[in-house]
Amino acid sequence: MITRRHFVQNGGVFIGAIASGTLTGCCSVFSGAGKKASDIRIEHISHSYDEHIFRAPVGFAGAVVNRATMVTVRCSVRTAGGKVARGFGSMPFNHTFSFPSTTLSYEIKNDAMKTLAAELGKVTGGYREFGHPLDINWDLAPLYLKAAAEVSERLRLADPIPKLCTLVTAAAFDAPGRGVQGKVSQRLFAPAAQAAHDALPFGLGGGSDRGI
Repeated sequence: MITRRHFVQNGGVFIGAIASGTLTGCCSVFSGAGKKASDIRIEHISHSYDEHIFRAPVGFAGAVVNRATMVTVRCSVRTAGGKVARGFGSMPFNHTFSFPSTTLSYEIKNDAMKTLAAELGKVTGGYREFGHPLDINWDLAPLYLKAAAEVSERLRLADPIPKLCTLVTAAAFDAPGRGVQGKVSQRLFAPAAQAAHDALPFGLGGGSDRGI
């Protein structure tokens, strides 16, 4: 199966073949990429919260907010080449714009995002395949949306958790893997892949701790 990373890396060959009217030389694009030494597998993942009270209320997305919950996700990964590293990612639970329900209170939406984060942690921690962080996130995206629907039903929310809110919550789980993958491979992402990822609404950066 072709991956997005493999398609981007070989896209020039494919486009050139189309322009010349032949597919000779571009069949490898559809053959799928093998596992790379820099591909990662999540070994452990955990999350915690920090509650912040603003010194003064601020206007945001048509509402006035005076507090915020920050979720921080920490994970350790192992590469296919045997290297291990740890990283972290943080994201504010900004449901003012990602979950703009006027029916639900601030507390209900905030608690819903915390419940969702716990479920996303289980889903992410249960993914045992090696892969590039972009491909891992792509595989997990439908499972994240399914978890959001289940949380909405379990909590009997009058308004279900929106897709944008799910992506905002999931961003904290996506970021650390990308940060440590860059660290253990000791190189930056390919410019084309990074540009494509930055164009996504959940393309946020992650951090890396020391490697082992």
